[in-house]
Amino acid sequence: MQLILMAKDQTDTGVVVLSSCSTGAGMMGCDRGTLAGLLRKFQQASRITVTVGPGTVQVITIANYEHYQRFATVDKVKLVAEKPAPISRPDQTKADQTRPKQTKAKTRTTRSNCPVQKIQDLFNQICTSLPQIDSIEDTRLKTLQARWKRKPDIEFWEKFFVTVQASDWLAGRVQTNRSWSATFDWIINSANFTKIIEGNYRNKTGHVEYMSPEAKATGEAADIAYKQLFPEAKNESK
Repeated sequence: MQLILMAKDQTDTGVVVLSSCSTGAGMMGCDRGTLAGLLRKFQQASRITVTVGPGTVQVITIANYEHYQRFATVDKVKLVAEKPAPISRPDQTKADQTRPKQTKAKTRTTRSNCPVQKIQDLFNQICTSLPQIDSIEDTRLKTLQARWKRKPDIEFWEKFFVTVQASDWLAGRVQTNRSWSATFDWIINSANFTKIIEGNYRNKTGHVEYMSPEAKATGEAADIAYKQLFPEAKNESK
């Protein structure tokens, strides 16, 4: 029956062409000697004729091929249905059950996405009245990452530095008995960071280095900056 199915798959004319006896044995699922014995037996029973072609090619013609067609389709389905399922080893099955399932969801990363260099550059460009910073690492980095987690928006940080530079108190422009100005570490301290956002250090009238000429001309540039950049800011000033 396998010869009939092979013939149907190849030409559907009752002819099977084998490039060699070894190839035929592989297709039939037996060894070469078994196949040769079967072919001789079928030839003796006049069920097939075998013609040797060039080299090792064998051409097998099945007698009364049409007679077998009504059985061929049924048997082909039966062969597929009876195909044995892959055998799994007990230890492999156990390993598959204990192996954690992979999901398409990406694992959340704990690494901060804080744009450290960008924030450093903005601070040095805007807060020119404060001591400049050369690097952000170690404790300073951890503190900045904590503030970034609270305000993860680079535009916020640009506005934040503008308001720091606009504050006479933070920029050291207030005449006192001591010379003092805020530092980068001071303004990113959690408590101080909150006070700046809430407007505790804004000016009543403007002395602003990092504002447009139009804003400076109003005489209330710092107030304008806080109201535009931090609507939630309080009205109190230092």
